[in-house]
Amino acid sequence: MTQWQRVVIPLLLCSSPALADTLVDASDPDNLMVLMQAHGDAVVERDAQGDPLIVGQYNGAIYTVSFYGCEQGRDCRDLIFNAAWQNNGVDIIELNDWNSRSRYGKAFFDELGDPTIEMAVNLNWGVSRDNFKDTIEWWFASMHHFSEQIGY
Repeated sequence: MTQWQRVVIPLLLCSSPALADTLVDASDPDNLMVLMQAHGDAVVERDAQGDPLIVGQYNGAIYTVSFYGCEQGRDCRDLIFNAAWQNNGVDIIELNDWNSRSRYGKAFFDELGDPTIEMAVNLNWGVSRDNFKDTIEWWFASMHHFSEQIGY
């Protein structure tokens, strides 16, 4: 963070209390988990590095929301949404087709050879609550469409 950002960003937020109250960022995993729970079960856990990790379930699929850019497990800056399905014969052509037609959620085979989608989300400096809710909608729509495409 530059010296300018350290001074100006907090001043801008302080000068607009309504804006500061409505921003969502990755510093409060429990708040993000509650927003995710609108689509099903979700809990906050910790990953191997001690960073927050939301684990949820949607239409029978398990997904995770990993927190990145954290300092000692806190003050995280961005997220990666991830979901994988057991490979039932999906091939690289289907994943390439998904990637060529989809704006949200890149597809690949994980280390176990299972079809996976991920979606990175930058929350550094915060976004509006409505923006993050829309991001969640895009994620669950991507999970739904991807699972249909690969035959689940």
